Amino acid sequence: MKQWNTQVQRNNKKHWLLFLVMAAFFSQVFAQNLIKPDLNYLSKIVEKSKESTISTDELIKAKKMVDLGIDDPVFSRKTEFWYLRGSVYRLNYESPIIIEGLSKEDALGAMSISYRVAIDKGPDVDRSSFAASNEIQNLWGSELNKGVNAYNRSQFDEAIKHFTYTTYIKPNDTTGYLYAASCATEIQKWDIVQSNYQNLVKISPTAVSSQHLTL
Repeated sequence: MKQWNTQVQRNNKKHWLLFLVMAAFFSQVFAQNLIKPDLNYLSKIVEKSKESTISTDELIKAKKMVDLGIDDPVFSRKTEFWYLRGSVYRLNYESPIIIEGLSKEDALGAMSISYRVAIDKGPDVDRSSFAASNEIQNLWGSELNKGVNAYNRSQFDEAIKHFTYTTYIKPNDTTGYLYAASCATEIQKWDIVQSNYQNLVKISPTAVSSQHLTL
């Protein structure tokens, strides 16, 4: 009888643990389903970021929204959505907050793709398309300048990092690849030199035959 009671208690504990696990799972699914793409919210987050710090919760929520919006036929055809998606990923790149599973390189890549979709979707006079073009150019120029400044201080690894970031922002621009390869040559990191020249061959074979660049 005692053994039977013990077995019943064990089974009850197992059922209770299973219930708690299932409850936690459905609670998480329900919470995720509550998040829907909201252009007004995203726009406010982007504007707020210009004057104050965005919280971790706000950043995570905005990222979830822009990722869900890709599969939404209403949002995915709007130029404004793609501009806001690019801006949210720019915030992820610039923020000291690290979202699990999202590297700086991934954030830059998603930002670049989103901005370029906004540019392609909108006419030249479209505000979102124009803003996306400016954002790409400004961030690319900023990373390029950081790379040049690091190079001038002989901080070649730091320079390579920033020049590599420019290639995530503008994948088809040869400048970042050439400069990164030039820096890597200075410190004899031939694997980096090779990978950058391989990318150059894909983009512009004639650029590989250029002479060593002076930054």
